[in-house]
Amino acid sequence: MLIQVIAKRTMEFESLERKPTFEELSIGGKKKLAFLDLLLSMQKEHKLTDADIAEEVGTFLVAGYDTVSSSIGFVLFLLGHKQHIQDKVYEELYEIFGMLTFFHIKFVRFFCI
Repeated sequence: MLIQVIAKRTMEFESLERKPTFEELSIGGKKKLAFLDLLLSMQKEHKLTDADIAEEVGTFLVAGYDTVSSSIGFVLFLLGHKQHIQDKVYEELYEIFGMLTFFHIKFVRFFCI
């Protein structure tokens, strides 16, 4: 699946009239592109294969997923064990959003239970 996404983006990237240079894509440049576009711009210069790019993208995906899931789990664990903090979070959310009920839940489109 990842190789297919890379192949599709490679075709889109190659069809651009003017390809951005590495300097333009770097942190100091004005234009910031996706990580995949940065790798594609370096592909010919550094002789990266689609498999090399897939490996780099996969590494970032796994690292990001692991970091986020660990952080969310840790926050939920602490909120469950620190009632006073949980109460403060609830109060803050109530101040911002008001009273949420089960009636409101049906209007939340991307809510999973």
